[in-house]
Amino acid sequence: PDLEADSQETRNRNHTSFSALRSGYNDLEKKRQRRSVRCNVDQAIRYAGQTDRGRKREVNQDHFMAAALGRSLRVEASSLEIDSGSRLFGNALGHLLLVADGMGGHRAGDRASELAIQYLIAGVLNSTHWLFEPGDQAETQFNMDLKAMLLAAHRAIVADSRTEASYHGMGTTLTMSYIVWGKMWIVHAGDTRCYLFRNGTLEQITHDHTMAEQFYGRDAASSVRSPWANVLWNALGADAKEITASLYEVDLRLGDRILLCSDGLNKHVSDDQIASFLGQPLEPQAICASLIDLANQGGGSDNITTIVEVEVRTLYTIDVSSPESAETTTEERA
Repeated sequence: PDLEADSQETRNRNHTSFSALRSGYNDLEKKRQRRSVRCNVDQAIRYAGQTDRGRKREVNQDHFMAAALGRSLRVEASSLEIDSGSRLFGNALGHLLLVADGMGGHRAGDRASELAIQYLIAGVLNSTHWLFEPGDQAETQFNMDLKAMLLAAHRAIVADSRTEASYHGMGTTLTMSYIVWGKMWIVHAGDTRCYLFRNGTLEQITHDHTMAEQFYGRDAASSVRSPWANVLWNALGADAKEITASLYEVDLRLGDRILLCSDGLNKHVSDDQIASFLGQPLEPQAICASLIDLANQGGGSDNITTIVEVEVRTLYTIDVSSPESAETTTEERA
């Protein structure tokens, strides 16, 4: 009897504990249901690029590329209705923006800028470290890879310049940004530029590798007037023994806009004018075209290249005030 009484008491105590636990869980569930939850569930990045010969140059020695980077697989054999050799693609995991401004003779500058972009793209695609989330250990190795890619491109251009007399001394600037939402990495050499437009303010992220900036710093007026404004101390190729790869990291926010451009733009278009276009609710392609038109109106003394990128995210606000009626609203901001 005593054992039976103890067992009954234990069952009663366990039942009481379980009831309290279930009651507490129900209270938490009710609070959770009354709470509005806002979460980012989708992302889109829009960008466009355009290049123009300008009004004074006979040829365009600028090159650019804007591309989405993601996983893919090539089908070798399958019982599905898919042709062998077809490729299947996943969602974009990162984005690449590149601008190169070639220097040299009639053909040399064009070839140098083209080679630079080809080598950087090949380097990224064959790097084992580009697929990471910001903060991963692989991020540190990727920064080292970026420097190595730029150095490899530099050496390839120098070697190629020795294969034909017309290529002698050819070189190029290069600015590349790699974007994984929330962060942007930039590798840079020369005087092509990367700008960040945020909350109505334009910031030049990269430094011009010109003798004028070495002398005057970021004083734009002095740099433009200086005879050293177009003299580079750092560029890919140009028979230089080594190259300095400048690296930058930028934390991105909702609504940021990014501009990459060759110096044919900023020779004739001021930062205030650039900011005025980036601040308007225009599509990237319209901004690129407008900036190039403005540079040509200002003289168009050089080739002009622009890439504009816009961060867009869709935010879902889920109101679960009652389990039966859940309302979802969508807000798109650029």
